[in-house]
Amino acid sequence: MNATDFNLKQVLLRLLLGAGISFSILALLLYAFSDAGQNINLSKLIDLIRNVSLFGLLWYLITQLIGVWLRSVRYQALLTAAGDQTKPGLKDLFPITLVRNMTVDLLPARIGELVFVGLLKRTNNTHISHSLTSLVFATLFDIAVILPVIFVLALFILTESQLQLGLISGGLIILVALLIVYVLLRFMGPKISSMIFSFSRQHPNKWLQKMVDFVVELNQAVQATIAGKQFSRVIYLTIALRITKYLGLCLLFLGVVRTSFPHLAELSAGQLVSILIAGETAASLPIPTFLSLGSYEAGAAGVLTLFGVALATAVLIMLAVHLCSQIIDYSLGLLGVGWLLFRPLFVNGSIVQPNRRPRIQAILTSVIVIVGLVALFYGLQATRKAWSINAPPAGKSIATSLDQQPIAQWQKGSGFIVWSSNRNGNHDIYYMSLPQRKITQLTDHPHTENLAKISPDGSQIVFQRARKTWQSFREPAPWDLILKDLKTGEERVLVESGQEPNWTPDGQQVSFRRDNSNVFVIDVNTLEEQKVYDSSGLALPEHAGLETPMLNSKGELAVTVRGPLRMTAVYKIDNPIHVGQGCQVTWSPDESFVYYIDHGGKGQNLFKRYDFKEGKNKVWIDMPGEYSHEYFPKLTRDGKWLVFAASNGGHEHDTADYELFLWRVGTDPVTTSRLTYHSGNDSWPDIYLN
Repeated sequence: MNATDFNLKQVLLRLLLGAGISFSILALLLYAFSDAGQNINLSKLIDLIRNVSLFGLLWYLITQLIGVWLRSVRYQALLTAAGDQTKPGLKDLFPITLVRNMTVDLLPARIGELVFVGLLKRTNNTHISHSLTSLVFATLFDIAVILPVIFVLALFILTESQLQLGLISGGLIILVALLIVYVLLRFMGPKISSMIFSFSRQHPNKWLQKMVDFVVELNQAVQATIAGKQFSRVIYLTIALRITKYLGLCLLFLGVVRTSFPHLAELSAGQLVSILIAGETAASLPIPTFLSLGSYEAGAAGVLTLFGVALATAVLIMLAVHLCSQIIDYSLGLLGVGWLLFRPLFVNGSIVQPNRRPRIQAILTSVIVIVGLVALFYGLQATRKAWSINAPPAGKSIATSLDQQPIAQWQKGSGFIVWSSNRNGNHDIYYMSLPQRKITQLTDHPHTENLAKISPDGSQIVFQRARKTWQSFREPAPWDLILKDLKTGEERVLVESGQEPNWTPDGQQVSFRRDNSNVFVIDVNTLEEQKVYDSSGLALPEHAGLETPMLNSKGELAVTVRGPLRMTAVYKIDNPIHVGQGCQVTWSPDESFVYYIDHGGKGQNLFKRYDFKEGKNKVWIDMPGEYSHEYFPKLTRDGKWLVFAASNGGHEHDTADYELFLWRVGTDPVTTSRLTYHSGNDSWPDIYLN
């Protein structure tokens, strides 16, 4: 018993150790991609996973637990039919099934299921022939139950001819293979077993005899299962199991796409199931992949493209679905490992304490797992800073009559908005007159341009321009600051190697950051530069990033701190104030408060304000509609209007479908007017009113 217990612990500890090392390797890969400017845009993937609906994740978790229970009951029925005398209970089969679900894709063709056989042998001394038989029949029933679904999808639900032909052909091949396997098991098995037994009697050999014994026992288990009269019960359990499985995966798929690709939430149940079946089939092929990564995405994304989804988008979505499901499956699997590893051991009715060596190994392995998880967390944090390697698609205009409606709460006066948009193929600066909403393209340069800011008198703008055709806002490569006269259209380079410009209230200087951690001002007339802040002078860790710096009339700094720290701060003279954890902190026109973006609300983003007199922050506006992921706020000089951008869930500044909105401060957010209707990226607006 002690030897059996020790071996079981060795198997489980190695599994835990492998999980910890895998977490660490994945973390290193994420760091490497993030730091090296990866060819695969991990920021989009992380953005997609971050926006996954908690509702979808929760329902997938619930359906997985129900599925584990159904699978455990089915294994129990099949083991009983095979004549197993150890009769493992659900308290044994449930954690073993949790581990089985975690390891099923560790090897190609689902060979990872064999861990189920090993664990039953170690925990209950269940004969291998009985465990293998239960696995074989469980797989056969899975296939038998899914075949009618495939034919119904092909003949009555789906309209795509390619998919219909593929499903019918694949279904017929699987049906023939299933019949062949059943004939071999039912009729040929006894004959083959008898032939091998006769051969071994004529050619006595120790190893041959062991193989013969195993084949005979396996055949006996197979025949006992066929004659065990458990098939009707197993069929009902299998149907319930498949319904539960595909229901959970469908809900998880909807949770992934609902925010970032809402139009895909309208796919029918038949279409979703066909996508998931294709992924599962590809994952079962004998292709040497780890955790079926790549094969699953190829199969599922191939079908998804038949519904009009671009291949790159389809792969991205299915990779997110796969990773989310694997995270939950592995979390449950590790719980199963812990259940089996630390449960009391019973020998002849007495509790036997495990010896110290496995316990020490368990502690050390747990430490490795924890370190790996922590490293993975920071690796994911690093990828959030990864920039978009390729320019986003230009998008297209959205046909609507709503842009002809008057701006809500508008009474009199005129003004304009400037912002960055890629609607003509590259990020240029655009101009919109108010209240007419006439749009004019201000710049037409081959290099990326954004962060346009209007001078206090409304006569000029300053913006940043990249030194190459495409450059993400997040990319720490040199930008140049350009000053443009709105009347004459004349441009001149104001600053070389600067970033994130902001006008000072008097309109004589522009603040900007350089080398990540230094804040400068430049006089727009004399071009004299002066460094006014750096991270070391602000008692911050060395090289802490100072993002979107902005000075008030007293020279005090509002800034977002990144790097070793993550906070939104306002550095008033001799009295630094930490106002929150968000970003893009901006002075109000009268400097009585600052406003910024923080996490939370309907779309996982909202605007907050920090009032200096009250000494606290509060939610300022959280959009109630579909577009509730707010960013890039800017008040008019009189403080009465707020222009900002919002998406319906996409986060990445360079690529998400942000639209511009105008809100009369203090009114019901429902009255906020949408200003742009374009599937491209509209971002970083600023507003001026006469």
